[in-house]
Amino acid sequence: MMKIVRTMPDRKCIYALVFLLQIVIFLPFSQAFGASAEIVLQLAWKHQFQFAGYYAALHKGFYTDAGLDVTIVEGGEGKFAREEVLSGHSHYGVAGSELLLHRAEGNPFVVLAAVLQHSPSVLLARRDSGINSLQDLIGKKVMLLPGKKDADILAAFKNEGIPLDSFTRLDQTYNLEDLIDGRTDAVSAYETNEPWYFQQQGIQPTVLLPRTYGVDFYSDCLFTSEREIGAHPERVQQFLEASLKGWQYAMDHPEEIIDILLTHYKISKDREHLRFEAAAIQQNIRPDFVRIGHMNPGRWKHILETYAGLGMIDPDFSLEGFLYAPESGVEFRWVWWVVGITALVTVTVGAAALFLLFFNKRLATEVAERRQVEKILKNSELRYKQAQLISNVGSWEYDLVTQKVWGSDQAKRIYGFDPETDEFTIEEVQECVPEREAVNQALVDLIEQNTTYDIEFEIRPVSGAAKRMIRSIAELERDDDGKPVRVVGVIQDITQEKIIENEKIVLERKLLQSQKLESIGNLAGGIAHDFNNILTSILGFTELAMTHCKRGSQLDDNLQEVYAAGIRAKDLVKQILAFARQSDEEKKPVCIATIAREVIKFIRSTIPASIEIREDIQGNALVEGNGTQLYQVLMNLCTNAAHAMHDTGGILEINLKKINIKDLPDWQSLQLTPGEYIELTVADTGIGIDNKIIDLIFEPYFTTKGVGEGTGLGLAMVKGIVVDHGGAITVTSKPAEQTVFTVYLPVTAGRQDKESYTEEVLPMGNERILFVDDEPAIAKMGSRTLESLGYRVTSRTSSHEALELFKVKSDEFDLVITDMTMPHMSGDVLASKLLLLRPDIPIVLCTGYSSMISDEYSEALGIKSFVYKPVVKADFARTVRKVLDEASHLAGTKIS
Repeated sequence: MMKIVRTMPDRKCIYALVFLLQIVIFLPFSQAFGASAEIVLQLAWKHQFQFAGYYAALHKGFYTDAGLDVTIVEGGEGKFAREEVLSGHSHYGVAGSELLLHRAEGNPFVVLAAVLQHSPSVLLARRDSGINSLQDLIGKKVMLLPGKKDADILAAFKNEGIPLDSFTRLDQTYNLEDLIDGRTDAVSAYETNEPWYFQQQGIQPTVLLPRTYGVDFYSDCLFTSEREIGAHPERVQQFLEASLKGWQYAMDHPEEIIDILLTHYKISKDREHLRFEAAAIQQNIRPDFVRIGHMNPGRWKHILETYAGLGMIDPDFSLEGFLYAPESGVEFRWVWWVVGITALVTVTVGAAALFLLFFNKRLATEVAERRQVEKILKNSELRYKQAQLISNVGSWEYDLVTQKVWGSDQAKRIYGFDPETDEFTIEEVQECVPEREAVNQALVDLIEQNTTYDIEFEIRPVSGAAKRMIRSIAELERDDDGKPVRVVGVIQDITQEKIIENEKIVLERKLLQSQKLESIGNLAGGIAHDFNNILTSILGFTELAMTHCKRGSQLDDNLQEVYAAGIRAKDLVKQILAFARQSDEEKKPVCIATIAREVIKFIRSTIPASIEIREDIQGNALVEGNGTQLYQVLMNLCTNAAHAMHDTGGILEINLKKINIKDLPDWQSLQLTPGEYIELTVADTGIGIDNKIIDLIFEPYFTTKGVGEGTGLGLAMVKGIVVDHGGAITVTSKPAEQTVFTVYLPVTAGRQDKESYTEEVLPMGNERILFVDDEPAIAKMGSRTLESLGYRVTSRTSSHEALELFKVKSDEFDLVITDMTMPHMSGDVLASKLLLLRPDIPIVLCTGYSSMISDEYSEALGIKSFVYKPVVKADFARTVRKVLDEASHLAGTKIS
């Protein structure tokens, strides 16, 4: 009989074996806790609050806590982060959305986070240059960064249909004196920085925002290279987390970051400048709405499509690899610890067993060793199950040979099965999945084509619990012959994550909506100021002319029409401002039938002959509303209908009748109060509206028209007006057949008044007035109007000249009337200087539009009255007389 001989190992060999195993086990952990990694971060520009988060991460120890030794290098003229990262001089950098263009050129950049949700990149011009829009720059000199580094500004030009060769492009000198001294007409800048210098020099800048023209990119993106991610994936994640933690700290403690900048970095900005920059940075990061660093792949896709539409990038270019995506799946880093500890205990017990065997060859010792190992394995299994329970992750297997399915305890819990039972089939599992066809197809593709199996889908647990969203990842196992035998995978309950993700999407949509409305408000303010100045001259000179012509004459009738058109234009500006500010406007009884006939008469002469107009206008019911706004509603709907039939021709139908809203079968869905309504329909036989976008057509800036053909504001304004009038608007469409817009407006029992110019007896006087306005036409008109009322008027078109005159002759004036928005010195600043020279001088402030002015502000400044342009003669006369009489009363004497 063969005898089994057991050779006992030498004690030194045992010690050496234990030592080597400990090195193998703990080597990965020792590397994880090794020396700090030395890395370099290259900024996009010089040290300033723009990069506050990185200073916070450095000086508050967030980088050190992550095991990182970070050096922050400032940028400057000719030194860009992209070149530094590409050359390997820096590991990380800060740049704008144009990183996508460089990625498309073959540079292996990967964007980690978008710190600024909105680009602060703007064009600056002097207010007194007359430049108020991108169109005003045609034929002018514009100073930009080289190449595509001002891509969002270039995209804004393209969106407006302005060729890049229609203006002279100058290289950026980084010197604002070039703009101040007129060597360039506009310069690219950051709204977080350069406007501060203008304010300090008393210069009013015009700020042209790309997002006003439909271009709103991410900015100050933190990025790295594929080389860094491939070599140090954990370091990339640690650096990103520490940086974002620094940004959150900086947003919560701006004054502390300002102290760090002033103490540790050689910067030329003072504390007030840094506070200005911090406030602007906050507005572009919006940490109250969006998690700092958040990136929406859909928005990057939109940026790509914008570039593609401008010919800057291939429209089929893939974002894969450009957006940072850490390895997906469940985090099992703790498993390494469990395995390491388990292995260490196993080795220690094994070594102990070997050591005991060296002294005792008893069989009982081997049995004890096996029991100890079994206990360790059992504990490891318990820990594994506990980890699956905590992380809500389960594992599963599908045997392709036996067609049996196996699931871990947590996998069973997720699907609603009893964890103690193994009695369930693949069919029972599939019954829990409403979209089982798509899930089964993914499994078939994995088995037959070895495609990636990583899917998300909804399940309805067999236990009757609420539906859940899960993510399932699986791999295919093959036998020695390469034949598929088993599918092994994991599932994770991601219901809560999906709820959070959906909430973020809702918040982002609300943020985007507020930004759209904000940009509308900015645009409206600029239009209102200039247009109201023009209307002031039109209405003022018209009134002056009517006082010198015979009432009822042909000339008087013509001037009445000019005056009526001016009043309508005045109301139109109010409408734009009302939409931008969401404020209430004065309403009165209006006949919709009359407005409809006016629109039909006008549009009949402007649309192609291939479009036939059919009308059915019944009755003359009135609605309580604003006639100009309702005119715009019908005009916009008719214009859109004509545009839909421009190429093919067709029929435009306009119908109007009075109805009882309860007679409609689905009237409750309109959410209108029961009663009588005007039903206005505008129908066309044009191209129609795709059902995929029909719910979006009333959104601001949404348009299907090409560049230069539409702003996307028309239907948004239409809906806003209709809802503001207590009505509702609906749309139905059959592509290539018919589109019908239906408007419902409540009928009123009021009477309609016709507004026209009527001459009346106005209050007059003989006091001395200083009239100041930078527009020569308005200065002339204002002087003549006041002189026609008996006043003695001195006019000036320069606020500086007016101030110098007042210094010499302050006692020769009883009243000062000044415009608000003027170059070099605004009206409120002029008023404050005049009041220092003579505190009792009454001042009337007049403006076309200013978001800075309020009743509280003007009262605190000492201004006696406040008037919006365009102001008609009657209102002007009453305001002037009222202010002069109040000043006389306060003085205690009658002014003669």
